[in-house]
Amino acid sequence: MNTGVQLEIAFDLFKFKSETVLGAGYNEACHEDYITMIEVYPSGREQRIGVYCALSAPGPFISNLGVSAVKILFETDQSGQASGFSAAYNFITSTALIGDCGRNITNSVSGVITSPRFPNPYDSNRQVCNWYITVQPRNKILLYFESFLIEGEMSSRGCPTSVVRIWKDFNQPPVEICGGAESLTNETRELISTTDMLKISFISSEKAIGSPGFKASYTELKPEQNCDTFRCAIS
Repeated sequence: MNTGVQLEIAFDLFKFKSETVLGAGYNEACHEDYITMIEVYPSGREQRIGVYCALSAPGPFISNLGVSAVKILFETDQSGQASGFSAAYNFITSTALIGDCGRNITNSVSGVITSPRFPNPYDSNRQVCNWYITVQPRNKILLYFESFLIEGEMSSRGCPTSVVRIWKDFNQPPVEICGGAESLTNETRELISTTDMLKISFISSEKAIGSPGFKASYTELKPEQNCDTFRCAIS
């Protein structure tokens, strides 16, 4: 890709054979037919975005600044069949690092992040919001979703029009979520970063219809602190 350009991808159709998939078809759950999305940087470094299978369509995707290519790898075990996938892509002028409505958060031990217009529905158009939270070295960040309703359903159709992604470890694929609060698990309702940095991204496509969105609280955790202490403090 040329400098100053980012790649936008939205999936219109996604249906893979899923005889062994129970629940949402992401990452470790995918063993039969699946796609893998990977960002490639000019240095040759590759960063995996996610593995997707069954009926769990990837959420709207916009490549990071500085990415030179995006790979979509399709793999099949050659048994059975399904409709497969269809995706539309577009090259767009690079946006700011934080996108349309995110921000950099530093020197803050706790706070709240919300989707655009929360608790009212976010707009039914393309939006990109990136929040970068940085705390003191050696500390970590606890993110807790107090309210969550993003269009989509992770098991039955995925997150084709709107998605929230959380990078708690920048060396690993992000956590990708949508749907209602009932779709969140213990691992996705409350997340702890592996380092002193955390990124949250909200992306809606031009086909989004709008939902109330999310409200999440974050707090800085010192090495001697634990999650139970924080939950007691906010309950």
